[in-house]
Amino acid sequence: LPSIKIAASGQILGVALFCITVLFVMFAMFANIETMSEVQVPILALATNLSPIFGAVFAIIIMFGIYSSAVPLLYGPAIRFVDEKKVSGKTVMLIMAMIGAFIPLFLPYNELMNIIYTANGYIGVIFIILVAVKVVIRFTGKGKKQERREAE
Repeated sequence: LPSIKIAASGQILGVALFCITVLFVMFAMFANIETMSEVQVPILALATNLSPIFGAVFAIIIMFGIYSSAVPLLYGPAIRFVDEKKVSGKTVMLIMAMIGAFIPLFLPYNELMNIIYTANGYIGVIFIILVAVKVVIRFTGKGKKQERREAE
């Protein structure tokens, strides 16, 4: 960008437009509070109320959002166990993807989100604890002693 002033003004404009959009969505949801309380994906119901075409397009956008979140969550752990370039690795990833796509078919959306967010929360807490332990080990010097022994 040519200057910091242009970048800052673009950032301020973007945040302002985002906040205005969120306010419009919030007001629309409050205006249709009865409908919103009965559905599992309120923003999708809101889009469908505007137009069935908007609802269909938004459903596709939601599917792409779920896909773009699910693929890295599957791919990251899978490549730790299998070689992605071998046929066996591709088979394992395909089986994992099929299991990940098949199991949610039997759960309502709200139960599925409850399970996923709860699991992600617990995994996040465990990850933070492990990172904290690693940092403490490094700063106390025990990690350096272990590294020196491994180097010898």
